[in-house]
Amino acid sequence: MKWTVTGLVAGSVLLAALAWRLAPALFAGEFSQTFAPQPHDWATSDTCRACHLDQHASWHRTFHRTMTQEADAGSVLGRFDGQVYRYWGVGVRPIERDGGYFFEYLDDNDALIVRLPVLRTIGSRRYQQYLTQTPDGGETYFRMHLLWHMDDQRWMHINGVFLRPDEQGFDDRVAVWNHNCIFCHNTGPRPNVVNLEELRQRELAGLRVDSAMESRYDSEVAELGIACESCHGPGEEHAQRNRNPLRRLALQLTNERDPTIVHPAKVGQERGIAICGQCHGQRTPPSREHLMQWIRTGPTFRAGERLTDHVIPVFQDYEVPRGIDPDLFRLRFWEDGTARLTAYEYQGVVQSKCHDDSEFTCLSCHALHSGDVHGNIPEENRSNKPCLACHTEFSDDVSTHTKHEADSSGSLCYDCHMPRMVFGVTGIHRSHRIELPRPAENAANNRPDACTNCHLARSSDWAAQAIQALWHDADLPRDRAPARLLESLHGGDPVQRAVAAQRAGTESADGSDGAWLVPHLLIAMEDHYPSTRNLSRKGLLAIDTRLGRLGVDLSIREDLEAFDFIGDAAQRARLIESMRKAWRTADKSGWADPPAGALLDDAWEPLQPLTRDLVAIGHSNVKQIAIGE
Repeated sequence: MKWTVTGLVAGSVLLAALAWRLAPALFAGEFSQTFAPQPHDWATSDTCRACHLDQHASWHRTFHRTMTQEADAGSVLGRFDGQVYRYWGVGVRPIERDGGYFFEYLDDNDALIVRLPVLRTIGSRRYQQYLTQTPDGGETYFRMHLLWHMDDQRWMHINGVFLRPDEQGFDDRVAVWNHNCIFCHNTGPRPNVVNLEELRQRELAGLRVDSAMESRYDSEVAELGIACESCHGPGEEHAQRNRNPLRRLALQLTNERDPTIVHPAKVGQERGIAICGQCHGQRTPPSREHLMQWIRTGPTFRAGERLTDHVIPVFQDYEVPRGIDPDLFRLRFWEDGTARLTAYEYQGVVQSKCHDDSEFTCLSCHALHSGDVHGNIPEENRSNKPCLACHTEFSDDVSTHTKHEADSSGSLCYDCHMPRMVFGVTGIHRSHRIELPRPAENAANNRPDACTNCHLARSSDWAAQAIQALWHDADLPRDRAPARLLESLHGGDPVQRAVAAQRAGTESADGSDGAWLVPHLLIAMEDHYPSTRNLSRKGLLAIDTRLGRLGVDLSIREDLEAFDFIGDAAQRARLIESMRKAWRTADKSGWADPPAGALLDDAWEPLQPLTRDLVAIGHSNVKQIAIGE
């Protein structure tokens, strides 16, 4: 038979037309079925890339991808230049040698004690931690003592990052990656404790067992970092079936949902939030049997499932097992049950009225394949757009609702309904519990409120009365003499002090330049929690910068920049005293009077004994919260 060009073209067109008509029918039954991929059938992101080039590229630029990496020149961000850092009595020298990275541990004379290789990295956005292995540790990875802080471009001892006081040992924050970090910082984790039976027998014999440090592992992950299948589910079956071009065509023609893979935007509110909540929500296994399964083969939850079928999300009233500190989780929440630490975003969302009254999900604000990778938020969603999608009555003029200027922070929905009051990763972040401002109620629950977060010199009583005047919304004001900010900065518990220190450095909605906060922040820089000292120093740097723009030179910049919040205590004290002297001698004759509630005397010094009494309360506060990340 002789084929012509015309005949070949006609035949191809006919075949294409048949495929176009038949493909949807061929797979209609399959697309309508419920399919459950095998829990460990991971394909990895390289397989996804073959068909999903754009999605792979947008994911590849995120910090999720680089959450855990093998240590090499492309992943290591710290400065391994051989400089010695001495914290908590031990010297550490980060060095690079023959293409590898090492921490050298030194004695008092800087003589080498041991050299440990840096094998893996954790994190790439705010700070980066480093993992090593000991010669007899098998596949067990240990978190090392120093981390590299990206924003500050400096090394920090891990003790200075978490919310703990100065009374720590050099090794106290050493942790096992396989025991904890592996679960949320990777895809398809399988810890696999190899000496589990030995530990169990010791425990049955009545011996003390430290499972965190004594377990030995032969761990595996489907992929280092947080990859495609963390959010879309195991993809091997999906990849195999879609090697059939007719199936792919059918999906494109019908716009059906492929049952072999999870689309987070198409699984409904509860299951959609669960995808993020599997990591962005503190949770525990529901039973000892589940815990044993986690230890051997990893968490059972997979994207697209109900989170509560696999774990118990932790809230304030969670009852810890007997023998464990009853405050372990309770103190991680403000007294009204709102989370005050990061990694509780899931809890905040499900506590919100927006969650109850609408189909609000994490994707209402965040986008994993577009926008700014710092928070995975599209630029337009940093405005009021997500809120106005439902609250359309405020779209034309939001200031009629907010009673603030339209372009001010007082008219940004997030600042009033999701205030910054959550501690984590060396900073203060937004609460994810979307709520109405209730300053008096918040004060009764010993937590920050949106109003005095911006109006720094004001009290909760003032804020409650303002709400009543502006919105006719009674909030039962009660008398609280000091400004809420200073009461928390000096007399609060560790989280309250950290939040207040960070807020002190922001610009006040009352138009104050912040000079009145300088002597208070100098006091806070003597706090016995490194976190408060760190945030107080940063706040004071911000105030000094603003004053400098106004032509005011306090002559403290050099000392501030030299102040190491986890450095030598005697050196810190000398620098603070030098800054106090500069403050006392500064010419304040042309300054406006400090605002009411500033707790300052006529010489711009902290009022005594009130300030001293508040500091004593803070240092003796019974809510001494000790957390990791």
